[in-house]
Amino acid sequence: MSIRNRLWTYSLKAVRGGVRLQQVANLAWNRFFTKGEVVSGQPTHLSIFVTSRCNFRCDMCPTQSRKIPKDYVHRHHEAPDMSLDLLRFVLGRYPNAIRVELIGVGEPLLNPHLFDLVEVCAKRRMIVDTVSNGLELDTYIADILRSGLDRLCVSVNGHTAQEFHRMTGMPAASHSKILRNVEALVSARGHKKLQPRIEVSFIVDRVNHGHMLEMIRIGEELGVDGVAFYNYLPSPYPGFTPEERCLHADDAAVREGFARVISRKFRCDVIWPLLLGRPEQGRRVCRWPFSLLQVDGDGNVGGCPMMLLDLHENGKVNAGDPWNNEYFRDLRRRHLRGDLLWPCKSCAECVGVEPGRLVRTRPLIRAGTTGGAAYGIGHRESNIQETASSSSAVDGKG
Repeated sequence: MSIRNRLWTYSLKAVRGGVRLQQVANLAWNRFFTKGEVVSGQPTHLSIFVTSRCNFRCDMCPTQSRKIPKDYVHRHHEAPDMSLDLLRFVLGRYPNAIRVELIGVGEPLLNPHLFDLVEVCAKRRMIVDTVSNGLELDTYIADILRSGLDRLCVSVNGHTAQEFHRMTGMPAASHSKILRNVEALVSARGHKKLQPRIEVSFIVDRVNHGHMLEMIRIGEELGVDGVAFYNYLPSPYPGFTPEERCLHADDAAVREGFARVISRKFRCDVIWPLLLGRPEQGRRVCRWPFSLLQVDGDGNVGGCPMMLLDLHENGKVNAGDPWNNEYFRDLRRRHLRGDLLWPCKSCAECVGVEPGRLVRTRPLIRAGTTGGAAYGIGHRESNIQETASSSSAVDGKG
């Protein structure tokens, strides 16, 4: 969606009381006038790390995985659950952020105060999103429906139980339980126009991208509002590298696969992934270091919702001007001059290509490759609703 259309959408929300005009003005200022290493105004998005705890240990997750080394330099350091007091401090400091994403590097439902956090954000007229792996969703259906949450995305990650196990490494039996829980949530919510918007998400890689139609059919049968696809987020270790796992725009089989599906009409919205281009063929300047502020339960800050998840040396939210501290200025300089860290070179937010441009079809609802801070969340802004090579060395943080 163009920034003009996005501002129009948000302006209508402001007229209807959904957001405040100051938030829309902050978004407009950020998009049109933010070009340098120092950003005036406030972040437009807040990404709150609700918890570091998780009831899954998914193979592809750089924080929870047992297969990715614990000394991976971009792995998140464990932090306490987000507290109400710290969240109130962050929201008070940045009241003109328009979206708050209550996610992190664990399962948000494990924070016992999650729905209190949602309420605090909703009362400030911010759009509130969260994600879940869906395993314990049935326990919280009533809380979800009365919470004021705008959007919930459930990570299904497999069109079959066997595919779920291949992608995540978690027990295949969990797959059917997740689907039952989503079905129960959709049924309890009733009409699609009621909140929250419910989506299911799937990570697609070189093995399973040919099964996107089956994944969409799952979403249609569940009655969800949308199905979101996310390109695999790699790590520089065997079995997880970009060449082994990611969907690349110059792969003929990938292009042919998208050509077969993206022109079809479905009973729910479909949010397509960005494909990876090659850095030497051009890049885009990632918008997140200029628009998003992450905060974990220790008050550490960050500016990448994708793969740069180690926040513990980036500065504190209560110290000076965290939005323009040395960490943020350095990160922005890197993106402006193209001096990217290893994860950024393999991230579609920097080198992404919309599949619709490759197969010459109508404009697509699309999603960036979100992950780490968690696959499946709206760390991307979709058109449906403003409601996410092997390397022998890994870049450090300098």
